[in-house]
Amino acid sequence: MLKLMLTCLLIVLVTVSLPGCAVITGESIGETASTEIRISTDFGRMLGYVPYSFIEGHDIWFGNPGKTKEMYGLEDVTSYEEIREVLKEIPEERERQFISDLGAAFIALPNWNRPEVATLTGFDVMAANRLLCGGAVPPHGYFILEGAFDEELIGQKLTEQGYTKTDYGQHFYYGIRGDFEIDIGHPLGRAVMASMNRVAAQDDTIITSPVAADITGIFDAMEGDTPAAIDNAVCRALADSLGDVLNATLTTPERIIFSDLYTQEELPKFDFTLPADWGVLRGYRMAAPGCHAEGDERFFDIALYYDDEAAAAADGQEIVKRMSGYTLNTWNTAPEKVAFTDWFQPGEPMVTQYAGGFVLKISCRILPAAERYGVSMATGGVGMPFRDLLFLAPDPSEYIGKNEQPAVIFIEES
Repeated sequence: MLKLMLTCLLIVLVTVSLPGCAVITGESIGETASTEIRISTDFGRMLGYVPYSFIEGHDIWFGNPGKTKEMYGLEDVTSYEEIREVLKEIPEERERQFISDLGAAFIALPNWNRPEVATLTGFDVMAANRLLCGGAVPPHGYFILEGAFDEELIGQKLTEQGYTKTDYGQHFYYGIRGDFEIDIGHPLGRAVMASMNRVAAQDDTIITSPVAADITGIFDAMEGDTPAAIDNAVCRALADSLGDVLNATLTTPERIIFSDLYTQEELPKFDFTLPADWGVLRGYRMAAPGCHAEGDERFFDIALYYDDEAAAAADGQEIVKRMSGYTLNTWNTAPEKVAFTDWFQPGEPMVTQYAGGFVLKISCRILPAAERYGVSMATGGVGMPFRDLLFLAPDPSEYIGKNEQPAVIFIEES
């Protein structure tokens, strides 16, 4: 029976099949970014924590493990050990889907999610019901966790570790060492390096970062002293379009393949022959891949923001056509190359009008053959800032070439 350890977080993908005509809904939503589109989802609400300036340099990832636990009646599961026990008891026919759903929800899980960290800090990241992070390629990376945390215990544990408390307006955070500074002789520093040099714990919300500016910037956004991501009309429209998701990502056309360009000297390469009928994309301003559940079915969603309605409609048809001729895993040496249409089935492209622009959305049903892989290779995540989404690249030719990247490895337990 398959038991998957969530390390590099499940893999994968996306969508595809019959080309279709884009449907223009004609619905106009919102006069301004901040008042007219009602924020009704956890993703949209948590975008209120993050300064918009953060997304200018790095993607934002959101995960909703609380929703996944609720779907399986596991609201009381709050640690990695408890999840392992659940895997021993869950019916085999539901096991693979549970692992896939949990992997999707944990795309924003910190890479320091080891049991010893919980002992040293007073909180287990697996207890988080919602996660938001950005710039997560070390040594960078802030994380925001929501859940039922014991702030008093956390403060006590951090103080015992040598942290000191710093007030900032009506908020406060704990800090140790300088920004990005590492002390491998320190028990917690050895486990998390510089990732938790700054920790805030208030109102069932934990914020961590290697730098103070991330913490104070998030405080400023929470207080309305600096524009938050959700205050931006583009981000707000995309969050509204995705709805209630298991996970989501906000990214840009430049980062659609590799989410943290500053860590990449060269663009990733795909050993893929571009089909002759691939046209050009008219150009979207921002993208939001995500995943949602409808009963027993799972969907990979792509939401793209455009200034022009005709460009959105044309790109909808072009993207679905590209999907139908696309092959997965040409970016690495994995032997299994699979057509999108074997694993994913797209719905019709839909274009919705928002004040100031338009959102193209393509919602794709994940087929049973792809159940093992989930969607992390489509949305990206903390352990995998790469996306196998060549069909969304405005100019895919710049990514074509031989690549020696190793195959993605899954760790399984018998």
